[in-house]
Amino acid sequence: MSNKEQTLSIIKPDACERNLSDKIKAIFSKNNLSILNSKKLHISKDEAAEFYKVHQSKPFYDQLCNYLSSGPIEVMILEGENAILKNREIMGATDPKTQKTEQ
Repeated sequence: MSNKEQTLSIIKPDACERNLSDKIKAIFSKNNLSILNSKKLHISKDEAAEFYKVHQSKPFYDQLCNYLSSGPIEVMILEGENAILKNREIMGATDPKTQKTEQ
């Protein structure tokens, strides 16, 4: 049974600033994720606040909104088998302190 999914992925301001978008997209492609659509944009702090509204009660909320609105981002729609899980595996832990490292 096929589990073809679509998911949103965002290349954050620091990666865009360091011109890593093409390298990141190549990693998705190498992992059999198609990029159906991609757009560079710069969102406002209010737009970031709406996007991350689910985290509003968390202590990192303001910092997260400031960061996402601090520069250009690239948003993509990815598609592929188990796209949601693959995207999470490729991008790593949300909190780098919890990232598992290979030994």
